Amino acid sequence: MSARAKHYLALAAMWGIPCGMLLVAPGDWPYSYYTALRVVVCLFAALFAFSAIQIEPGNWTKFIVGGNVVIALLYNLFLPVHLGDKDVWSGVNLATVAVLTVTVVVLWGRPVADEERKDA
Repeated sequence: MSARAKHYLALAAMWGIPCGMLLVAPGDWPYSYYTALRVVVCLFAALFAFSAIQIEPGNWTKFIVGGNVVIALLYNLFLPVHLGDKDVWSGVNLATVAVLTVTVVVLWGRPVADEERKDA
């Protein structure tokens, strides 16, 4: 498998796991699911923010870093944010999926590390 294919596969998994969990969150789940959801979304948002910092500065990079930092803070376990009932969180979850989707679309176009070395 080429480096490019591995890069795209990793990005798809990194997007699919938290977004899939967020989209099914309005269902009737035990509290432990929402704890796991907070951990997964917080970690992936922090990872996306770190990945975006490595891109050259621009408006999209600022949006991605800022948006993912806000998401990581919102879903963190140490200082939990209580927004109310499931209806409020459902809207927040959809907004989170939108930000993560934009993040992956921007990161998708980023050159893979092996390609950067070949160009140099």
